[in-house]
Amino acid sequence: MTPERPGEEQHIPDGEPRLWYVLWSTCRNEESLLEKVHDKVPAELYDEVWLPRREEFRVVRGEEKRLETPLFKGYLFIRARAEDLHDIHCRLKKEKEYLGILKCEDDFVSLSEFEEKLIDRLTSHRRKSAGQSVGVIRQGVLHILDGPLVGLEPYIKKIDRHKRKAWLEMEIFGQHRRFPAALEIVEKT
Repeated sequence: MTPERPGEEQHIPDGEPRLWYVLWSTCRNEESLLEKVHDKVPAELYDEVWLPRREEFRVVRGEEKRLETPLFKGYLFIRARAEDLHDIHCRLKKEKEYLGILKCEDDFVSLSEFEEKLIDRLTSHRRKSAGQSVGVIRQGVLHILDGPLVGLEPYIKKIDRHKRKAWLEMEIFGQHRRFPAALEIVEKT
């Protein structure tokens, strides 16, 4: 059964545990795939399907706008039993937005504990989009003062102060990946 709110606790019947798995979608079609999962896959095959989002700030016609975009482009997450993943895959494989479920050789791969904790941390335990962090650069060293990026400074490889964006690099979803997060630098000395 799908929860009323993301992050809401679920009663999981005895048997194989339900873990988080990665659904691949074509870029910019994550929302469409999210709808297709709800339409094509019976609710008893999964607990929750989720598209983590992040805040992004853009200037549109001279006015600053706050937008929400996918945190990881081309990725959604589904909480299901491993035994149900083949059925989920079969129900989605004809959809143009769907590219597959993350596998290693022939086995479906669930999110690692690190990956789950990272996504939970960035999105306040799946309750909202990844918010903006605030930081300072002192003597060339980045210090995050507030927000979901606190403690993740070693993973931040690039900062675009004009766009208020930081790029994190780390091993997630079985590959070395780079992804953006909102970061405002309020002081540089």
